[in-house]
Amino acid sequence: MNTGSENRYGGQGGFSLLELLIAAAILVVVAMSMIYGMTLNLRLQQNARAADTALTDLITVRDEILASPFDEIKKRFPDGATVAGLNRLPGETIVVTYPTHEDVSSFLILVNVEISWLNNKREQRSRSIEFWRKK
Repeated sequence: MNTGSENRYGGQGGFSLLELLIAAAILVVVAMSMIYGMTLNLRLQQNARAADTALTDLITVRDEILASPFDEIKKRFPDGATVAGLNRLPGETIVVTYPTHEDVSSFLILVNVEISWLNNKREQRSRSIEFWRKK
């Protein structure tokens, strides 16, 4: 005769303590992997956002150089000097250099702009752009 607390196989109804512990362990593993994935995704987003900001600053300096009068470029942006005013990232520095090239007329200069910054792990990152500026 079946009373409400027994199942049809004759045992008590419900989960045993061992089954509950196994289910809890599985849930903990799943939750921890989800938390790890979300924090990793957050770090990757922060690094991508910083790289976008760095690229924007790099293009801003390039545009300022292209908009400057040809004869004043090296006065406004001295060779090897750090460009001020765009420090939006931790440890950000922007350096303008003029690599020398032989057989280039006085109507062209090669400009190299390099930006470096620290990512969220305090590792140094850098990008550069090289372009010709003509008179």
